[in-house]
Amino acid sequence: MFVSLFLLTPYLQAQDFWEQLPFPDTLDISCVAVNNGGHIFVGTGTTGPCVSDGVYRSTDSGHTWQHVLSTGTFSILTIGIDKTGHVYASSQGANTFWKSTDNGQTWQPLPFNSMNHITKFCSFGNDSLLIGCSRTLGAMLLRTYDGGITFDTLLQTNNHLSESVSDIAIASNGDIYIALSGWSPDSGGLVKSVDNGATWQYLGLQGYQVRNVEINAQGDVFIGARDMGTYSIYHDNPDEIKLLHEAVNEGLVLNSAGHIYAGTEWPNGIMCSTDNGFSFTYVNSGLPTGAMGNLTVDTNDFIYALTNVSGHLIYRTYNSTVTAIINHEILDDQTIKIYPNPATDLLFCEIKNEYLTAAIHLQIFNLKNQVVYESDINTKTDLIEISINSLSTGCYTILFNTKKKLLTKQFVKL
Repeated sequence: MFVSLFLLTPYLQAQDFWEQLPFPDTLDISCVAVNNGGHIFVGTGTTGPCVSDGVYRSTDSGHTWQHVLSTGTFSILTIGIDKTGHVYASSQGANTFWKSTDNGQTWQPLPFNSMNHITKFCSFGNDSLLIGCSRTLGAMLLRTYDGGITFDTLLQTNNHLSESVSDIAIASNGDIYIALSGWSPDSGGLVKSVDNGATWQYLGLQGYQVRNVEINAQGDVFIGARDMGTYSIYHDNPDEIKLLHEAVNEGLVLNSAGHIYAGTEWPNGIMCSTDNGFSFTYVNSGLPTGAMGNLTVDTNDFIYALTNVSGHLIYRTYNSTVTAIINHEILDDQTIKIYPNPATDLLFCEIKNEYLTAAIHLQIFNLKNQVVYESDINTKTDLIEISINSLSTGCYTILFNTKKKLLTKQFVKL
């Protein structure tokens, strides 16, 4: 019998949940984005005199960094990456909107009103973006279908001094949610459009610094408010904004399994919920003592965290968070069968009917916990056939996300 030690090893060794990525301690990090290839883009906004702010890129998991866009003394406000891999950045200064079509190697400034500071990018297609802004008199939401050449104005608030679009989320049905932050009493809150931005509905949290909005696969909305905590709007009760946790929220992300991660201040750290927000547990092992800030999740479910303790510190989970928290089942051969094992070309998987759903998200991890194969499968029978020709010889873990359970088994490729 093949014993599953791979998933348990980090816990037997008491490995920290988080690791610090090296980054120059002379620079303050303002934002982070990660592309589908795992390349990390960091924007800096250093306090005090600095001539080396801009965008830094790492193509080796954060071990080394290249200064790919220099903005001198001007801070980077946010970074976004669209479906094609084009990278966008906004900065202070005369040139406020930047674009790279070659993975950050070269950049071009795009014409943009320098009085409107871009605060958030949200990609919804090839060269198609929703762009959140901060204006003197209020927030603004723009849409572009051509990578920043032309724009439509979807939302604009007035007489809300220094209000900004803090976050943008698009549900699977196309509904758009906008988080607003501002310092005036009538600013801030959460708004929604069900008609592609033609009209907007105000949902609540007026006067709050709403920093984050995330939506899971079943349409539950999770909201982070800096001054008031973490909230939800569950899909089966869309008229109620429910307080989930009172800790001051500084960052919020969901991984592909729907687990909620929140960076908090007072109490300090990063908390996680694996039960859709009904309970939270702090996962602070490896973090410094103090408040945590913005969070980012990549396509392999690694989470990146900025700390409010020091502006140059960036942390990442040691493992993919889909497998880092053991809430799945290591199943016996009566529940899930994989054969042949070891295998050479084809792997056959049989899952017991009670665990089957119409669609299954499948991932295969190597011993470094890297995703080496990923696919969405529409199941018509309980037998799944997987070609493993492209895999190197070695041991692997296969993860089935059936929406009912996360199921894992291990196999050997000869």
